[in-house]
Amino acid sequence: RVAYSETDAMRYLHHSEHINIVERARCEFFRYLGMSYSIIEQKGIMFPLFEISCKYYRPSYFDNLIYTLLKVQEVKKATIIFNYTLMDETKKISLASLVTKHACTNKQGKPTKFPEWFLSLLFQKNYI
Repeated sequence: RVAYSETDAMRYLHHSEHINIVERARCEFFRYLGMSYSIIEQKGIMFPLFEISCKYYRPSYFDNLIYTLLKVQEVKKATIIFNYTLMDETKKISLASLVTKHACTNKQGKPTKFPEWFLSLLFQKNYI
C-alpha cells in the first residue's frame, strides 16, 4: 500500500519509491523460497546491484494497493537479472516495469560463481 510519506506534492507515488518496492519484493521472494537475504549473506554471497531500469506507465496514489510480480529473467555464472511488474489492486493494470541486474560476489566484493546450493534454491520451484 502506498504510504503518504512515499508520495510527492501531487499525492503520486514518488518515482524513487519504485526501487524500494522491488527491493522488498526481492527480499520476500527469497524468503518465500525458504532462505532470507540475511542468511544468504551469512553464507557468504552478496548481490550488489549494477544496473536498474524503470518504465512508468501509470501513476499510483496515496493509499493505493500495489502488487509486485517478480520473475527471474536470467542467471549466468556470476549475474542474475530480475524483472518486476507493478500492478494495481485489480492485477489488470500495469503501473511500472523494472529490471535489476546484480552481480554475485563474496563478502570482499570479488565476483564469484553462484554456489550450487543457491542454484538449487532458485530451481527448486521451477521459477527459471
